[in-house]
Amino acid sequence: MKKWRWSWLSLIVFGIAISPALAVEAVDQTGETTTKFELTPNTGAVSLVNPDNPQTIAATDDLPINNSLVPSASGLTLAYITSTLDFGQQTVSIVDDNHYSPSLPQSALWHDKFVIEIADGRGTQVGWQLNISGAPFQTTNSDENGNHLIANNVTLSIPAGIVKSSSEKSASISSKNVEVPLDGTSTSKPLLTAPKGTGMGMTTVQIDPNQIKLNIPANSVKPGAYQTGLNWTLAAVPQN
Repeated sequence: MKKWRWSWLSLIVFGIAISPALAVEAVDQTGETTTKFELTPNTGAVSLVNPDNPQTIAATDDLPINNSLVPSASGLTLAYITSTLDFGQQTVSIVDDNHYSPSLPQSALWHDKFVIEIADGRGTQVGWQLNISGAPFQTTNSDENGNHLIANNVTLSIPAGIVKSSSEKSASISSKNVEVPLDGTSTSKPLLTAPKGTGMGMTTVQIDPNQIKLNIPANSVKPGAYQTGLNWTLAAVPQN
């Protein structure tokens, strides 16, 4: 009898299939890495920025003379404001009301403007509001009776300024024309408002000093050298 020699080739030829071990289906493996961070309000020292470009720190030789405002512990800071408004020597008006523009040396201005800078490092995005009020003008020297003359019915008109911000949402920050009664009793007036969701980072306002007006009614103020203070309040949230 003839012996057959089987091989894999002969098995294939005759159509006999021998199955290999079944393959195990691949299963995706997953894992997780916990990733986290924490932000705290920025309450450190504030570097003044270029009023024309709040995204850049002001160069040392471009800084104004008076820049000593102290940062707020909350992270919302009135970082800079022009410190002097001098309307110079004027003459008593007999008939017409007077509207004087300030006579300021270059050293009192920054980029030839009355400048305000506000820093918001709180990270809360709740907005803020800058308000202004003023006390009555009084003579710097007292009379023979020890009294100071008071200038009544005097107001200060401040125009809206040019607002720029390091944030892309500066268009929503509004600067308003305000007339401030310098009587010490009126409520403060909002000059600048950053609505909710705006005002983060650095905001600058530049006001043309020639458009600021001191308004004195005719024959209402006696001769003398007068002085007062403008009071600025930076509210932590916008007010209605």
